[in-house]
Amino acid sequence: MSAAPLDDGAMPAVHFRRSSFCAAGSCVEVAALPGDEIALRDSKDDNSPLLRFTPEEWDAFVAGVLDGQFSRDALRTHSEA
Repeated sequence: MSAAPLDDGAMPAVHFRRSSFCAAGSCVEVAALPGDEIALRDSKDDNSPLLRFTPEEWDAFVAGVLDGQFSRDALRTHSEA
């Protein structure tokens, strides 16, 4: 994973998506980048640094989300251990 600003001059436009569950606008957005990387950014600031993930890193994260490993309860339990 790396964090870097999106260089608009060096890369074609990418389409960021946010969850349909994001009602307040304070969410994260995700986009597929050229070369198979996945980018994550703060929805409140289009120019915020991007977190870039390899496909393997992203797949591992999504699998953890689907497994419930990042629920608030799971995070609270893990931090108390």
